[in-house]
Amino acid sequence: IENAMEQHWLVKNGNPNLVVFALGWSCDYNSVAHLAERGYDIFCVYDYRNIERVDAAQFVHYEHKVLVGWSFGVWAAEQIFSAEDFDRTIAINGTPYPIDSSRGIPQRVANLTLRALKSGGIEQFNLNTYGTLCQTNPEILPQRELSSQVEELERLYEQIEARPYAEFIWRKAIVGNGDRIFPVANQLNFWGERATVTQSPHYPFLDSQT
Repeated sequence: IENAMEQHWLVKNGNPNLVVFALGWSCDYNSVAHLAERGYDIFCVYDYRNIERVDAAQFVHYEHKVLVGWSFGVWAAEQIFSAEDFDRTIAINGTPYPIDSSRGIPQRVANLTLRALKSGGIEQFNLNTYGTLCQTNPEILPQRELSSQVEELERLYEQIEARPYAEFIWRKAIVGNGDRIFPVANQLNFWGERATVTQSPHYPFLDSQT
């Protein structure tokens, strides 16, 4: 398929356990490339221009399976893995309602993001997402063409509107109160008492609390 969803094994060493990352919009595997965890293979999905199911047969032999959805990846994970059985499911800095006035990013802000992206590039978004890590840890930034990121966001907006809410159980939710992408109050609106609040910015994967 043209512009197929990316599926990438970061670590595939025959470890007994598995972590699956559903990454956020605009990302690639560089976001989590530093997270090699002893005993875990690592698989990630990103670039949601054409969302598709993942072949679950490749996961069956793992003893312990963890799914981590980050940002728009929380919604995407529900679409991709709703039939999968994970031992742990963790949502970070996102909700199943990513474009929503009280549970996600308000529609007006979403529209402004797309307009700013087309006129000014992705630097401001990256600054809001990664903060000072843009300078101190540039290796975590995605290595993607801006055109693919713009197209992905347009397609995400369409798919979020068109696809029904997927019944899915997140056993843990982490909300970083330094998040400048998903309004913290809206995340807490949705997650309620399930939320664990940290000091993390929107990008969570260099934060020791996360």
